[in-house]
Amino acid sequence: MKRFLLVALLLVSAASVYAADLKITGDAEVRGLMYAAEYDGDNAGKDKYFDADFNFNAALVLTENTTVFTKVTFDAENGEGTATVPDSEAGEAAAMLGVERAYISTKFLPALTVDAGLMGGGMWGTAFGNTESNVTRIKGTYAVSDDIKVSAIYEKNYESNQATAEGAAYAAAYAVAYATAIGMGADEDTADAAGQAAGATAVGNAVASEISDFGDTTSYYLSANIKAGAFTIMPLFRYQVKETDVWGAEQASGADLDYEPWSFKADIAVTGDLGMIGFEAEVIYEMVKWDDLKADDESKYGVYVDVFAKLEMAKAGVALFYESCDETDGTFAAGTDFDFTLLSEDDSFAGYMGGKLYASEIKIVDKISADVAFAYIMQTNDDVFEDSFYEVDAGVNYAIDAATTYTIEGGYAAGTEKDAGTDYDYNMYMVRHKFAVKF
Repeated sequence: MKRFLLVALLLVSAASVYAADLKITGDAEVRGLMYAAEYDGDNAGKDKYFDADFNFNAALVLTENTTVFTKVTFDAENGEGTATVPDSEAGEAAAMLGVERAYISTKFLPALTVDAGLMGGGMWGTAFGNTESNVTRIKGTYAVSDDIKVSAIYEKNYESNQATAEGAAYAAAYAVAYATAIGMGADEDTADAAGQAAGATAVGNAVASEISDFGDTTSYYLSANIKAGAFTIMPLFRYQVKETDVWGAEQASGADLDYEPWSFKADIAVTGDLGMIGFEAEVIYEMVKWDDLKADDESKYGVYVDVFAKLEMAKAGVALFYESCDETDGTFAAGTDFDFTLLSEDDSFAGYMGGKLYASEIKIVDKISADVAFAYIMQTNDDVFEDSFYEVDAGVNYAIDAATTYTIEGGYAAGTEKDAGTDYDYNMYMVRHKFAVKF
């Protein structure tokens, strides 16, 4: 927590020195959870634990044209069995304090805004297909009009340069020193120490000429946000150079490989507000050309739609999704942010299709509401794998005040999976309660 306090102090100090306007928003939740699962009648896992998620967003408004945005998060994943350690010194599996956003936003022209730095990637349109990541990018947004904005992005998903030279130098020097020490009769600990020392020396001797851009994963985006009456249309196109896959294959084989794999992605999301009826939909297509690095190129797609009615007592709707799945063309994955059911939260469906009937924000009494849902999900292509299950979810929310909510919720799922021609039944449940705040 000391590091978070230091970041906060720096932001407040900067705001004071430069007479800037500091705005802080965020959210936080602390949860207690228990779950159990059975597979073919045997215990497949059970646990009880706490976890927490805190997000602090700061906007340091320097001038009317320039703002510095940051986001600091604290996640305590105590489900791993380790309690949070004071001063955030626990391992990453137990607790982690991190900076997820740190970028500058400035208006070059009245209609042109440029953002540069650490931002959120992997997100577009609805939650379907999304897996949020922290990426370094430069983004330009041009407001054609109040209703049309066009953006172009240059993004580094993976930066290999320093790691490529230093990692290779360390590994090679370590291997030689370790083998030499063993050959001279040293024990494993002594040989390991010799290898580490040689590796550190090799890293220190790595020169700039050994470092190159090869091995990066780089993405180029073109997108738009178009408001047309009751509809919002959001097309996005991405071209990605996948050198990291070639670099990984070179490290594994020791060969100098001459491949140029790339991918193209088209993503179109549409939302609509027609008064009592609303909807959101998204279609994503991705093509991957491996240039013989892998045997087969990929061509995969996913479709999602959610139509709902905003009633006086609740919001009720039906949601459907479909993911392509083929042994040759590849399998589409919906992403870890697509929480179609309670038990699939933070997991990613890959090669499934499903439907859900739900009602949310059901008004029980003042300050108390409820959510219920029933979902049925199955594999898209049973030639690849066979699996199907249903899930029932329910929850009750108590609004303590305008900023704080207490929730009790749970889910139960049961299904059948086929393996080598044999059916295996499974079931699982999860119950949790949580305090959540927004500020």
